[in-house]
Amino acid sequence: MLHYLTVPVTPFQQNCSILWCDETREAAVVDPGGDLAKIRAEVARLGVTLKQILLTHAHIDHAGGTGALARELGLPIVGPHPGDQFWIDGLAEQAKRFGFAPAEPFKPTRWLADGDQVMVGHCTLDVRHCPGHTPGHVVFHSAQAGRAFVGDVLFAGSIGRTDFPGGDHDTLINSIVDRLWPMGDATVFIPGNGPESSFGRERRSNPYVAGTCAPGLGFRPGLQALGGAKRRSGLAAWSKKGSTRAIRASMSRMRVSPEGWVLSHCGGAPLLAAIILRHSDTPAPGR
Repeated sequence: MLHYLTVPVTPFQQNCSILWCDETREAAVVDPGGDLAKIRAEVARLGVTLKQILLTHAHIDHAGGTGALARELGLPIVGPHPGDQFWIDGLAEQAKRFGFAPAEPFKPTRWLADGDQVMVGHCTLDVRHCPGHTPGHVVFHSAQAGRAFVGDVLFAGSIGRTDFPGGDHDTLINSIVDRLWPMGDATVFIPGNGPESSFGRERRSNPYVAGTCAPGLGFRPGLQALGGAKRRSGLAAWSKKGSTRAIRASMSRMRVSPEGWVLSHCGGAPLLAAIILRHSDTPAPGR
């Protein structure tokens, strides 16, 4: 059976998770954004053997400690999806902007794609590609344990920001509805910040996705802010060639973490009253 421990790290209190198989005592660490001594101390206290690093995405508070931890312990880096390559390339710029220690560069040992599987000891994690917050964001799901490690796709009462380069609000909503909801209402998720929740609770009460159903059930979300404005930064049309400039330009206007948690809880609060759910017969992309 899969077990886990949540270890908040970095000044942004990002939810790093240590996962382990109770049969083999082999472990993985999800999103070691920083505070590596704290992570290593918890691994030692648990008496497990760290075998790999898993990344949901490459924002600094999730991936900032990855290069150093991989080098120090000789660990493979698994994930995220290749869509986040430009965020990995920009880690040094992210570290400067948000006051993090310099982030060591790294190259994932294994990129992930939708439908892949990752083993932690004898425990299987199913991988779902869930773009929207970042283009290469992935989620790790343990059907046996009824847990999903969702990074910054979904939070208790909110959703991930989409105003950084490569973010897209509609894509994020589709990822939640098409890729997370089919895991079942009873599934408990561990978000990148804040408390755990369940998909059922968020589907009922989260103002961004309340009332939405899994694919095939006929009700899909269309979300609008009052006045018709969309929450986009204008930099979503990023390119690899201009990605570094885009990241720098975007961050120069931000005074919060990549997830917006410190000052605005993912940037959601100002728009909570501005959400309108509507019926749509348009099938989701890929269906």
